[in-house]
Amino acid sequence: MIKKILNSIITDYWKFRIRSFYLIIRNGFNLSFPDTKLISVNKKNVHFEIENSSNNQINNTDLIFSTDSGIFILLSSENKTIQILEGKIYGLCYHKGYWIFSRSNNYTKSNQINDKSKRQSDICAIKILGTEVVDYKILIWGIVGEVHQIDVFKNSLYFPVTGFNLLVNIPMGKLFLNDKPISKPKTFFSLKSQVELKIFRPSHLNSIFYSKLTDNIYLIAHNSTAHTNRNSDIIVIHNNNKSSIINTTAHSSHNIYEMKDGKTLIYCDSNNRKLMMGNLCLFESDTLLRGLAITESSIFVGGSDIDFTGDKRMSSNCFIYQITKGGDLIKKNKFFNLGNIKEVRVYNGKDYGLSL
Repeated sequence: MIKKILNSIITDYWKFRIRSFYLIIRNGFNLSFPDTKLISVNKKNVHFEIENSSNNQINNTDLIFSTDSGIFILLSSENKTIQILEGKIYGLCYHKGYWIFSRSNNYTKSNQINDKSKRQSDICAIKILGTEVVDYKILIWGIVGEVHQIDVFKNSLYFPVTGFNLLVNIPMGKLFLNDKPISKPKTFFSLKSQVELKIFRPSHLNSIFYSKLTDNIYLIAHNSTAHTNRNSDIIVIHNNNKSSIINTTAHSSHNIYEMKDGKTLIYCDSNNRKLMMGNLCLFESDTLLRGLAITESSIFVGGSDIDFTGDKRMSSNCFIYQITKGGDLIKKNKFFNLGNIKEVRVYNGKDYGLSL
């Protein structure tokens, strides 16, 4: 009875902060604080194969992508893929010459934390010259659970908190000083709640996109479809902080992008293996789709083996599909034993999938 009363009084934001603090205490401060030595910055080439279906349309867009085993750069013009970091990495975004990413403490095949309640995430920043990591800083540490997609807009870093119905943010001025990352990382106490969402649980918020055109923030409520049998939802946060819900028929959805018409949304109907444009299927594969990058001429989407038990996620093959804006397959890159792909971004040019 007392627990029910407390749950009705304490907001998700404070539950998030209390849970984060408790997790650090339970895990032990030394275990909870990120050790930079756990991330290797030794470069190594990665074997991959290319399947072309339309050679005359291929453009040499370089990509940066993350998986269960690290961060990789695909140099398309050189036909080369290089691993630049190790670790279980989720979201990737860009700010003032630095790539910002979310990293889970569930970081290797030999150190897999099956109890999700013990998992923590950190937000880090790296500067890359070519394929060399020349600077690496931890920006925020000790966030409860696994932070998925992150993005920078309105001069703040935003991300949904996967285990709570929350969108949190922190001003970039608290993370960067004179265009360089801060030397001492912030904690979860520095995060502010943008809006608390009154939606079903578990919502498993995992993706975010901000549109300058409509001033809308879009979130994906994955809804843990495999376990709840509830289809995924698109949450729209309007400029008055009021929210609305767009119901979909998607299974365990990821990624969201508003097209230039200000109306049509592109998102991954992940476990149905479809890339959706509004209510139409733009592209279909034989893998779970997650990770989305968009250029003027092409769309890049990531693919992974479907596995809800987690046994194969750390070492499965993964793919990046390049398709036309009309949905025709241009090129398929197959990467061996890198684990599930989490994020795909354009490395050397404009990525419309980012809220820049």
